[in-house]
Amino acid sequence: MMAGGRPRGQDAGGQRFAGDRNTCLAVTVRSIQHSAAQAGFGSVKFFGTEQGMLVLVGVVEAMLRQPASMEFSISDGTGRIAARYYIPNDCPKDLEEILPGKYISVFGNVRSSPTLHFAVTGMRPIKSADEVSYHMIEAVHTALKLRKGIGAAEPATPAPKRPAPAAQATIVPELSPPKHARMEGQALRAAVLAFVQKEGAARAEGAALAAVCEYARPVPAEEVRGALLQLVEDGDIFTTVDDVHFQCV
Repeated sequence: MMAGGRPRGQDAGGQRFAGDRNTCLAVTVRSIQHSAAQAGFGSVKFFGTEQGMLVLVGVVEAMLRQPASMEFSISDGTGRIAARYYIPNDCPKDLEEILPGKYISVFGNVRSSPTLHFAVTGMRPIKSADEVSYHMIEAVHTALKLRKGIGAAEPATPAPKRPAPAAQATIVPELSPPKHARMEGQALRAAVLAFVQKEGAARAEGAALAAVCEYARPVPAEEVRGALLQLVEDGDIFTTVDDVHFQCV
């Protein structure tokens, strides 16, 4: 049972709600912050559309519990955001399990006043670590699908198509680095990030550590792992199903 009750109109799967815009969208803190920055003083939109309900999974930090409300920050590996929850009269029992250091699933909306925060409609403690991985995969998969839908949209009045020129041989540069060149530092991180972006576009679970090491040869595996961890710390990528699969934010 989610604290605060199930949103009106939600089905058993927790993904659909009544109304045109009431789709439950899995998001990350990074995607919330990015969308809020693009919105400015307007309403926050995700991939060009206002969402009825957002779902976020992360670990509770710095909680302040009051008789009528709870304020805390939630971190999911891509960033952290403040959250506020008003406790209902029929306070759920599992609300007592929500403490700093505990992973939770929250649903609600984003508010920009007085500062950017997540207005929690309901929440529940996470029972299995698999839920965290599944949420991150769903968030990435949904983002890729929605971005592809936006990019594939045809203009209302397409411009006349010009005759295609005679076929010419096109040289497509390979993503692979020179076989004998050893990268390091910023060059290594940039190459690794480009490879994770390419692999992540085709696989929801992202790029495997072994594949990244093979791509970056002859760079030692420990240096490749170090570059990946630095990218994770910088918020450019995150781990998905386990500690050896990486996906771009």
